Amino acid sequence: MSQKHFELLEALQCADDVFVDAAGKDWEQKKRPYFRRAGIRAACMLLIAAAGLGGVFHKQVAEAISSFTTRLAEWMGNDNDLRQYTEVVDETQTKDGVSMTLKEVLIDASNIRAAVEVSWEDGIVTGHPWLYYGAIYINGEYVDTLMLKNYETGEEGQYVLLAPYEEGAIPQEINDVTLMIRFVQSQEDGTVDGLADFTFAFETTKESIMEQTATLSINRTLKTEDLIFHVQDMTYTDASARIRVQMEGDPRTFCGEGDDQYTEINYFLCLTDEQENWLEFDAVDYDEETGMLVLDMDCGTPAVDTASYFDIELCRRYPIEVSEVGEEPSAEALQEQYPGGLPGYLDKVRLELK
Repeated sequence: MSQKHFELLEALQCADDVFVDAAGKDWEQKKRPYFRRAGIRAACMLLIAAAGLGGVFHKQVAEAISSFTTRLAEWMGNDNDLRQYTEVVDETQTKDGVSMTLKEVLIDASNIRAAVEVSWEDGIVTGHPWLYYGAIYINGEYVDTLMLKNYETGEEGQYVLLAPYEEGAIPQEINDVTLMIRFVQSQEDGTVDGLADFTFAFETTKESIMEQTATLSINRTLKTEDLIFHVQDMTYTDASARIRVQMEGDPRTFCGEGDDQYTEINYFLCLTDEQENWLEFDAVDYDEETGMLVLDMDCGTPAVDTASYFDIELCRRYPIEVSEVGEEPSAEALQEQYPGGLPGYLDKVRLELK
């Protein structure tokens, strides 16, 4: 396992190397669909507060939800027509009082996304429920992922799973897919209980979106007091986008001590065009030898072909400890921790496209 990623708690007793994104935030707009990014680590769960992003989505809020073409597109706030690339699996399995439905799956050059719904009998869940990929197989081969992300939508039991991987990690021609998904819960004492494991296997029939992959040269620089972010380029499809950044300085935050030490990258990028279409990019990989930072689009519509420019903002999240079951601190506690409020973006630059 690489020190670039988080170790899953040993209590899960997983055979696979599994990484989770130990961050969380709430979104509630059409272009910023309501998600909570859930994760675990040995010490605690975190709620991450994003700063400087309010007030730019009033136009999108008024647009109709019916513009979304698939469940994944709706939950990820993507206006593009993704029907020809999205596998509608819609298979339900029930184990140990838990029913899981794999609704849709979309695979592209850098990520595999799945829309999942879960319900359970009374008394099954006593803590904070969440789920993650236990393992992913494409054409019978194990897929080595960079990390795993688990998003909860605003409705109980609705999740989006994301697993970014290195470009070239999966074949261009995909025939069959197997997803192992684990449903677990976090307790107040920090333990994680496994509730049920599910395996979904299906053949792919949709057009490959990987053939659409294009690259936008950016070549812009953003700075903080201690770091320089050389934003190189963005590869994108209708479904996703990935940005590469050459770093001067180490963007990681080291947390914990000894064997419990882990790292987080709380910096992220936001791209907004003249129509106020908005994309957010979070770190999925960092190579400390080369200084290359890789960030993937978490939600939004990569409307590169229709934009006249992108305003690129460098932002940061500020961790706030919450309980193991997701109870957030009071407004008074937040004000005490951040008496001056959360700052806005750290730096900003415009990229003219036309």
